[in-house]
Amino acid sequence: MLIFILANLTAGAALAQGPSPQETWVLQQAAAGFTADLEQKFGPEEKSRVLRGRFLEALLTGEMSGFKAHRRGVSIKNALIPDYVSLRSAEVAQAVELQSCRFPMGLDCGYALFKKSLSLDGSIITGMAMFNGMKVESDASFNQTEFQGGVFFEGANIQGRLSAHEARITGKLGGQFTNLQVGSDADFSQALFQADTFCSRMRVKGNFSIFNAVFEKQVFFDGTEVGGDFNGINAQFKHPQAPVYLVNLKVGRFGLFTGLKSQGGVSLAMAQFRDLFLGSTEPAKMIAYKELTLDYAVVERVLDLRNLEADKFSAKKFTAKDLALLDNVRVKDEARLESSSFFILMLVNMAWPQTGDKVWLDEMTYQAIHARENVAEEKPGDWLKLLHLLQISRFNTRNYSQLESYFKLRGEQDRADEVYIQGKRRETLEKWWRPTSLATFIFWDLLAGYGRKPSRTLWISFSIVLLGMLFFDPKNFDPSFLGGWGWLLNGDRSKTGVIRFFLSLDEFLPGVDLGLARLWQISQISFGTLLYYHFHKIAGWILIPVALAAVYTQFK
Repeated sequence: MLIFILANLTAGAALAQGPSPQETWVLQQAAAGFTADLEQKFGPEEKSRVLRGRFLEALLTGEMSGFKAHRRGVSIKNALIPDYVSLRSAEVAQAVELQSCRFPMGLDCGYALFKKSLSLDGSIITGMAMFNGMKVESDASFNQTEFQGGVFFEGANIQGRLSAHEARITGKLGGQFTNLQVGSDADFSQALFQADTFCSRMRVKGNFSIFNAVFEKQVFFDGTEVGGDFNGINAQFKHPQAPVYLVNLKVGRFGLFTGLKSQGGVSLAMAQFRDLFLGSTEPAKMIAYKELTLDYAVVERVLDLRNLEADKFSAKKFTAKDLALLDNVRVKDEARLESSSFFILMLVNMAWPQTGDKVWLDEMTYQAIHARENVAEEKPGDWLKLLHLLQISRFNTRNYSQLESYFKLRGEQDRADEVYIQGKRRETLEKWWRPTSLATFIFWDLLAGYGRKPSRTLWISFSIVLLGMLFFDPKNFDPSFLGGWGWLLNGDRSKTGVIRFFLSLDEFLPGVDLGLARLWQISQISFGTLLYYHFHKIAGWILIPVALAAVYTQFK
């Protein structure tokens, strides 16, 4: 029966000479539903494992009259196809497995329709591999496949799972996966990309993995959408300058980028995640980036950045709708968080640029914010790290007002007052050379804490009144006045102390007459007492109005 089939092959002039022994055996295996392993059957020498390209085309497209492949499909292994194989725009009805085969001249499956699965596991395609516009209605597998002449998947549609585990793209033309659509998972784990790779605007309904993959040149994932997880754990991007472009990336679940290494940095601008993890799980193995960009990105739940260093960190107009944890993150040169929005911002063991105005927090908002040395424990002095962050950032009064309001809502008025004072002090000292600024700093900041510390003025005033008791001697009262106070002349120390106190207080209080100061004769005092007398009066003129203003501010 098989001889009859082979005699009636109508695949064109290329098959007119009849099938080779290898091709005859392949047909036998395909008809029986077995894998045709040519190396096992004909030995390791390549010349004994040759299949013509036209034969393969006819076999896969059903152009052989009277031949029907087994329902399991066509499975060929270790074949050499020296001719250019073109299945462009063809329809392949059966499942296809071309494992560990070699295509020196290339393979073209552009716009082909594979009704069942396609597998090229372990194959080597030396020429160009064209899969653009191809449609596979089941799974497509390229595990350990090597593409030496470039691979093109633009606009391809894999309705099942796409697997390219340990695939190698070694040609100078690189990989083109723009607008690739995958109906399930896409797996490029441990793959090697030695040229520029374009994965822009891909659509993957399931999970997408580049776990442990290596990209030696530029790579672009801009506009790609992943319905499940994006697994970039331990991926390596070796371009010395260009960042990894994950711009406008949309991930339905987890963005897993722990251990991801990129010499040029990472750009996640305008990306969207449910949860995002980036950095290292081990403090001893810090991940370093030239630049980390999260501008306009949105994380619906948890943002987890830990154990990483960045020369520049930018998260302008970034949104984290649940917890944002920055644990052991060290920013060296520049940090920009303008107009970013956080629900809970947790800063653990953070390091910020310390020189110049290199931290931007303008318009940053949050519902809760914490700074700690240890994520599991908050110490009483940890809140000062938040104040320090404001102090090293570019000055903006709203940053201080927001932190002050946050502490007020938590019932921590002392912390709120300190934030207010530090903000006002910085605002005053921004123009320290102005006389009004200097006066404000001395009389309103140091003496009253901008109205938040009236007790400070009162204690200073009380101390000066007590000091005045040493200088204001009752013996200098008007003699006619003393005549009626014999007990004062008798030297009763307790009574004399009371008189000294009220006399000092009367001299200190401006505009208040207790009846003692006007009876005390200044003409009878020494030069030293005279100097102190003027200091005492001037201090009262200054401190009492300041104290009254501070008290009024408290009530206001």
